Amino acid sequence: MNKKVSKLKTLKQKQAKSQLSDREKSVQQDLKAQLQKQIDALNFGNLKPEETYTEAEKKHVADLTEKLKKEYSEQQITEAGRPNHPTGEAGRAMLERMNDSHGPMTQWALSHLQFGEKDRVLDIGCGGGACIARLSTMVKDGTFVGIDYAKTSVEATRQFNQALIDAGKLEVIEASVSDMPFADDTFDKIVTVESYYFWPDFETDMQEVYRVLKPSGHFLLIAEVYDHVGLPQSVLDNIQAYEMRNLDLDGFIDVFEKTGFADIAIHVKPGERWIAVEGIKA
Repeated sequence: MNKKVSKLKTLKQKQAKSQLSDREKSVQQDLKAQLQKQIDALNFGNLKPEETYTEAEKKHVADLTEKLKKEYSEQQITEAGRPNHPTGEAGRAMLERMNDSHGPMTQWALSHLQFGEKDRVLDIGCGGGACIARLSTMVKDGTFVGIDYAKTSVEATRQFNQALIDAGKLEVIEASVSDMPFADDTFDKIVTVESYYFWPDFETDMQEVYRVLKPSGHFLLIAEVYDHVGLPQSVLDNIQAYEMRNLDLDGFIDVFEKTGFADIAIHVKPGERWIAVEGIKA
């Protein structure tokens, strides 16, 4: 049915430009008739009148309505905020939403790392700053650096973690993963949450990550989506719309190995699309 709808949209666009041939007009009419027949077969006439709903049915409808409103609102925020480069007020709104929505995934992924009490930790693509805030509760005497190539994200992270900055424990820098302003072997741990999709050149950028990580240091890449069978069409549409990198398990292993990481581990959350890929600098 989706293919038929897509074909109808294409014909409608051509119709608006008065470019339909006689054959295409015939196809258009036939598709409309087929779709109408399928709609009629759904038999909406058997739905109960609303005034006869039980309390349980009323609650179900209300919950579903609220869920749909939330999903639609979040999609609008994401589209306006530009996930690949958050900008302005729309970008700030999107980052605030992601601070909340990415929380459970980030907490799950970070649980796979064992931190030292005084680790120096880098967050690449620090976004709205929630990951750094969570790290600060796990590494009590640690120091932290966040980088992001989007000015809006840098500002959001600073505001979210002003107490850490005031305490001299956090520095937030506007910079790209492709050219990080740090000396070799600087960080004990490096993490990135939902950012690798947009790195300019993943293999080259991974070499830059490796460079600034200390020997025996750990790098953890966290993502809400990875390439596997069963991804919903809505996710596939977002991947295409935002030109997101989307590796499968073998793809991650290949790049981590080429970079030079040892003891590579892949963690996948059952029942979710979450993935955390961990590598140790040899």
